[in-house]
Amino acid sequence: MGSLLKYAGITLFLISILISCAQPEDKFIGTWEYDGYKVKDEGVGSLQNLIPGDWKEKVNNWIEKGEGLANSTITFKPDGTYEEEIKNGPNKVLVIKGQYSVMKDLSQLNLKTNEDEYAMPIEVLTDTSFTYRKEYGKLDVPFTVEITYKRKK
Repeated sequence: MGSLLKYAGITLFLISILISCAQPEDKFIGTWEYDGYKVKDEGVGSLQNLIPGDWKEKVNNWIEKGEGLANSTITFKPDGTYEEEIKNGPNKVLVIKGQYSVMKDLSQLNLKTNEDEYAMPIEVLTDTSFTYRKEYGKLDVPFTVEITYKRKK
């Protein structure tokens, strides 16, 4: 019985060490593909119900196609690098590479390339999807969108 308790104690100790060694980046490792977006009910978004249907379609085209989101995937690698692939047509593929990091509290994903840095405030994170907030502050009236990526199988 004594050796069984020692074995159980050692096993629990090793499990706790493995759990404590996990990094916030581990939650993101893998390939994610664009799943959709939602306009927040603030700023311009609070006027959604007043916007004619054809204008909403133009906004949809601007966000999904203009931003290249509808055909994008992001791969986060264990070495702290990422690669985003955006398909803007049959023969047009844009590949962005850089480093990424995640805040310890999982509240923000940070992307860094040689030219730019981008902070992605995380709204929701599960094992199968994550949603981040993107604010379009260049407009006279603020416009906030939540963009969701799902884990690619």
